[in-house]
Amino acid sequence: RGFDALISGLQRHLDDETVCEQVAGTVGLLAARHRENQVLAREASAIDAVIRAMRRHSGSAVVQSKAMSALRKLIVGNPDNTKVAVAVGGIEEVLRVLRQQHRSETEHPRKFQRRAREAGVVEAIVAQLSCGAAGRGKAQEHFAAVMAPSQAILFSALGDVTVGHPENQKLAAEAGAVDAAMAGLRGAL
Repeated sequence: RGFDALISGLQRHLDDETVCEQVAGTVGLLAARHRENQVLAREASAIDAVIRAMRRHSGSAVVQSKAMSALRKLIVGNPDNTKVAVAVGGIEEVLRVLRQQHRSETEHPRKFQRRAREAGVVEAIVAQLSCGAAGRGKAQEHFAAVMAPSQAILFSALGDVTVGHPENQKLAAEAGAVDAAMAGLRGAL
């Protein structure tokens, strides 16, 4: 299978910046607006591999850009992929990259928030918060207990990308952030 070979190659050559750049770009191209390829990529552990490439080559703007684009294309319209990306630290990694880029630039202080919006981070955070807040059966209670520390990270990340940024605040509200936050608070009580 194509994604298995691609990701296997990335894992074998994770230290090679060019390989990481090319594989992340290829994953993004194949996953863009293609639900079946998004699923195949997830099954081949592409989400985790792309995030590991971001971590390994944190100083490479090209790897960061290609990897963030690939992640966005892997999660757009795919809640299962979003869950995987959150579970393996994808939101934290994207925010780290955006903050790093912001610190190295002398441009407007909210530029990383705009980039987070463009990368689909706002919707991904809200979607994951909404999943954790859904229902309260036995399975959901177990899920909520496991997700409690992650929810704190998600709420912190949501604050980072929305505070002082009206456009991101509106996007978060439209994505259901208020309902997710209220449900999360109710569940914690």
